[in-house]
Amino acid sequence: MPRVLRVFRGLLTASGRAKASEHFARKKHRWAVSRFRAHAGRYAGVLPQGTTCSIPEIMVNETSCLNVGGISRVCPASVASYSVPDDLPPAFRREWAFLPRNVYTMRDVMVGIPSGICVSGERVFLESLGNPYRWFMPSTPIGWPLPRSATTLTLEGPVTCIGSATYGHVLLQEVPRLLHALEEKPDLSVITWADAPKYVWDLLSLLEEKRVIRGSVIGLPRGLYRVADYAFTSDEDDSGFFRSESVQLLRRYVGQEAGITTGAIPPRQDRLYLSRRRSSRSFTNEADVEAMLSDRGFTVIYAEDLELGEEIALFQQAEMIVAPHGAGLCNLVWVKPSTRVVEIISPRMVSDFFVRLACIVQAEHALFWAQPDEGWGSVDLGSLALLVDRMNQTEPKAANDTVCH
Repeated sequence: MPRVLRVFRGLLTASGRAKASEHFARKKHRWAVSRFRAHAGRYAGVLPQGTTCSIPEIMVNETSCLNVGGISRVCPASVASYSVPDDLPPAFRREWAFLPRNVYTMRDVMVGIPSGICVSGERVFLESLGNPYRWFMPSTPIGWPLPRSATTLTLEGPVTCIGSATYGHVLLQEVPRLLHALEEKPDLSVITWADAPKYVWDLLSLLEEKRVIRGSVIGLPRGLYRVADYAFTSDEDDSGFFRSESVQLLRRYVGQEAGITTGAIPPRQDRLYLSRRRSSRSFTNEADVEAMLSDRGFTVIYAEDLELGEEIALFQQAEMIVAPHGAGLCNLVWVKPSTRVVEIISPRMVSDFFVRLACIVQAEHALFWAQPDEGWGSVDLGSLALLVDRMNQTEPKAANDTVCH
């Protein structure tokens, strides 16, 4: 009997349906584990539920968890509010509550590369995981044991880790965590993934140049490493939200406020268009968008062609920025207050990430909705031109003003 026919016949019985349900649950579990391993490191995907613990909750006294050497509060609990027009849908959130943020000093723990996950014995310390654990870990794990073996890291002095992720999450999530740890323990050496993207190494090089990082910077293969003296900053519960303190840290240590001039600083460009024409997420008529904005005095840039120092300089001096929704807009952390920003939203991806970032940096932000088509969307050139001309001709609005078109 053909296999497909046997499967359909089995689904007609209760036992067959139960067996099929179990089969698909296991497939879903294996898929979730493989996804989590890809993001958190080879060993992180075998963590069973129930092994995670929150460090403050287990610290009844100094002997309750011998792995914890100290806890330093670096950010209090807070609620952030964002100026978002009332006519925008609920996907554009108006406020967010942040838990207190601490730097933890740990003794004799295992650290996963590239995630920075912190493990000891039968426990995984929840504050080292952040949101990716909740994204990819299945709700009913098979129950594999935690790994007990690790490569011993032979480094003198305390160590911290910067995780490897997409540009936006590295810049706005991982680097501020690193900076908090370095403020508490300036002599930390920094470990990261040897194959981390270039922007990770560029950011670390800038911090080395300004002596923000005083210890070594070491790239390691994926895996689990035993570390005698480890420090890390607690991650956020939701990686889509970051604190205003994170932007302040980036400006102080990485931006032009730090006096960093690495790379060839380009001539002043007041108006920028961040093109994604080389990306799979490009608008159908993006070449026409480039031409229309070029006629209005905009410089078309491709972020992938720039050194980090150039990106910082361009955004710091810009008066107006037009860009499709994408990682390049994370560079809004460098802009001046009242910088005009037009974000073009694809109907296939609606996110409030840069609306909130614009509020934090006090930029004047406008949303422009692309029209749906068979691809990533198309831009009505006439409507975009009217919006750009109107924003360019009017006086800057009050900080945090957001308009929508």
